[in-house]
Amino acid sequence: MRVLLAIAMLALAGCTAPYVQTAPPASPTTAPTGTTDGSGQGAVVGRSISTAGEALLEQSRRQRRAGEFAQASASVERAIRIEPDHPAVWLELGQLRFEQGDYAQAEQMGRKSMSLASQGSVAQSQAAQLIADAQRAGK
Repeated sequence: MRVLLAIAMLALAGCTAPYVQTAPPASPTTAPTGTTDGSGQGAVVGRSISTAGEALLEQSRRQRRAGEFAQASASVERAIRIEPDHPAVWLELGQLRFEQGDYAQAEQMGRKSMSLASQGSVAQSQAAQLIADAQRAGK
């Protein structure tokens, strides 16, 4: 019985892989490429995100790539309702706003993401990069 319990615990532990994301663009003339590196994986952003939240973010990314910005916004906003304290969802929304040319909103979403990210984390540096890119692009 203990062996089965240990196996079940290990299996469940594997279900909590951290959400992954890449940094926003370095150049304000280049729109963010999304939050993955093409493989669906990227740099670790911090604490794990729920399965539902991750599914909505992935749906939003697919919609962004297809140019369906209204649907992408709706998907990421649903993810925010599920994970309001996760920096990755705010960063995702900020990157979407950047792509849409709404640099003021992109900056605000970057600031929200930064406020939720752990000090010195990848998420915090990605948020700082988005803020800087949005400020440069908005001038």
